[in-house]
Amino acid sequence: MRSWRLHHYTTFSAQDIARWINPVVSGWMNYYGRYHRSELYPLLRRINAYLVRW
Repeated sequence: MRSWRLHHYTTFSAQDIARWINPVVSGWMNYYGRYHRSELYPLLRRINAYLVRW
């Protein structure tokens, strides 16, 4: 997530960002959510925090 550097993409719309990160996040949710769903919650909160700061 840090390598995404969302703060550099100020010209993107929220829909553009969502289109860009949704495949990655859904892949994580499918893989890790099967076995360690509770471990995903901090990660998803972190993603939300990055998006709010953006």
